[in-house]
Amino acid sequence: MSNALRLLQDDAASIATQIDELRQLTPANETESASIAERIDGLVTRSEKILPQMEREKALDDRIKNLRSTVVDACEHRDALAANEVPTVEAAGSVAKRAFGSTAEARKVGLGLRAIARGETRTMGEGNTNYGSDYVVTQLYGAVINLLKYTSQAFQVAQTFETNSNVITLPKVGEITAAFVAESTDSTDQDIATSGATCTVRDMRASVPVSNNLIEDSPVDVAGLIASRIAYGYAKGIDGVWLKGYSSGGISVTGLYDAITGYNSGSNVVTVAKTAATTVGNFADLVGKIDPYAINPSWVVGSLGWAEIMKVSATLLSANISQGTVASLWGVPVRKAYNMPANVYAIYGDFGFTSAIAYKPNGLQITAARELLIKKNATLFVGIQRFGVANHAPEFGGALVKATV
Repeated sequence: MSNALRLLQDDAASIATQIDELRQLTPANETESASIAERIDGLVTRSEKILPQMEREKALDDRIKNLRSTVVDACEHRDALAANEVPTVEAAGSVAKRAFGSTAEARKVGLGLRAIARGETRTMGEGNTNYGSDYVVTQLYGAVINLLKYTSQAFQVAQTFETNSNVITLPKVGEITAAFVAESTDSTDQDIATSGATCTVRDMRASVPVSNNLIEDSPVDVAGLIASRIAYGYAKGIDGVWLKGYSSGGISVTGLYDAITGYNSGSNVVTVAKTAATTVGNFADLVGKIDPYAINPSWVVGSLGWAEIMKVSATLLSANISQGTVASLWGVPVRKAYNMPANVYAIYGDFGFTSAIAYKPNGLQITAARELLIKKNATLFVGIQRFGVANHAPEFGGALVKATV
């Protein structure tokens, strides 16, 4: 496919989207109705100029394909040339196998991504009607979410929800009560609190530049590469929002640490003096800070916190800490995060109660910016997925921090 045809297809796709959006509008008055009609007429005029050019480019592509089908090279089969495929020997990497489960699945996704890079498919995701695209994006979504659940600490410990709405409302754990009721006696039902915690779901984007040569030569490993990089980008972004919060572009999310420090005047925070060494008592004090109804606690530490645990364990904790597949402290799992707030050694709590993550099932969209990196002979793949993070019950968490003054 020529670069000219790709650009024409991009323009045609944009015009079709704009016309569809304008047709969905409900005009408030005759003036607005006339304005919409005028804009649609302008877009139709543009399309009438583009369509003949596209037909000419497609005819040239068909002619080239027919010419190639008459040639048989000594090392290439006629069927490969007719399908515009270059035979390659592929060996799936460990990431592709782990993400997709099999080489065959990874290759199907890789070929779909290559079709996007070539401009043969406009996009993969919701609303796309290209043959096979729904299958490909579903497999890629499953791979990304699968890797994300193993990479993101927040996804492993917080309560997760699938949602198709923009906002979900969560009941506060402490508002749920249970009591004995005598026989033939009316029960007092729990009302839904009007001030329940909310979790807003928004677009999160991650982009991955990939060499065009790699896309052509190894679609299997490209599928694994894109799935792992997008999953890692989402994991890093979600963990950062979960622990440190987010505030930019009119979007504000309170991080878990800020929620804990803001709860009950910081009563769930244990502070190690600037000139003092961390002791086993500091960790024990933190355990006693959280709500007693926490039933599934974990430790989340950064590099500084892990170093402090090592120092304490060498002198005081002895066998109470183990380094294995999942480290544990006093029998409670220790998870290492890469986005801890500055000077925070550890956060302890039942994160299934403190935090919620909402995500849209099968909501991943993949598009390609083919011309953006043309000088580097590369394609930029952009993944868009909707996520939401809410730290709504800080009483079930506590923080161990190092004083700065």
